[in-house]
Amino acid sequence: MNTATITVAFLNPPKPGKKNAVVKDTTDKMWLLPIPDMPKYSVGGTYEITYETFEFNKTTFSSIKSGKPIGSSTPHAEVSGNVPQPSARWTEDPKKSKQIAVLSMLKMWDGKIPVGDLTAVVHAINTLDKAYDQTFFGGKKLPSKIESGPQDDMADEIPDFR
Repeated sequence: MNTATITVAFLNPPKPGKKNAVVKDTTDKMWLLPIPDMPKYSVGGTYEITYETFEFNKTTFSSIKSGKPIGSSTPHAEVSGNVPQPSARWTEDPKKSKQIAVLSMLKMWDGKIPVGDLTAVVHAINTLDKAYDQTFFGGKKLPSKIESGPQDDMADEIPDFR
């Protein structure tokens, strides 16, 4: 096995049906990374890795087998598999929260919308956008900020809540 020191420039999740994520380091080298090891790496982190190389279709690939952070590099999640908490910028911004929710719901329609049918995609997004507003805000305009903590005072603003 070989060793190297890398600084992660980006971490790309695996494509559907694939077994490995892709790590690109700051020298533009690509590394294959097994899915279970993804939480151990973060963008901007520097790691001492062990890796193997192999040939496939006349192309040489490098696959990370193990790695440990160097210096102040910290993984996104604990090795035990704990999920990291979302950063405050996503949880406090209603527009981003709405976009995430709408796109998450759209993903459930994957395979039901014909590939390349832009009109159907736009219709689905607009429908989900309206459904989000009706569900969480009774069709009213989004608040300027989502407040942290209990939201009991909003119970009368959400239709059929409780």
